[in-house]
Amino acid sequence: MNTSAATSPTRSGVPRWLRWVLAGTAFSLLAVTFANYRFLTLPSEATQLRDGLKSVLGSRLQTRVQLSAGPILLSAVRAGSLFLYDLPAEARLALQSVRKAGVGVYVRHEKLSADERA
Repeated sequence: MNTSAATSPTRSGVPRWLRWVLAGTAFSLLAVTFANYRFLTLPSEATQLRDGLKSVLGSRLQTRVQLSAGPILLSAVRAGSLFLYDLPAEARLALQSVRKAGVGVYVRHEKLSADERA
């Protein structure tokens, strides 16, 4: 007879449902961390524009604000705008046409010369 199956030890003392809850929590934390990273960094096109501006100006720029919104966040905003009944049709159309957005605000401490202003 095969008696080893009846006497085999359990894998661990942790119930299966608790393992699923812990795995779901860990996945959720990773997803939120990744979403925050994507929200607080600029897309590559905006980064190239910023670096080009730095090289032309030849000065140090200090970052004040840097945000980006991708397709998932913009889809959530579009869905939320359905509850705004007094939103103009032009604003809804503009929101539907945007696929990705990014903004960066920088401070330059040196004064611009007359040649740089032109």
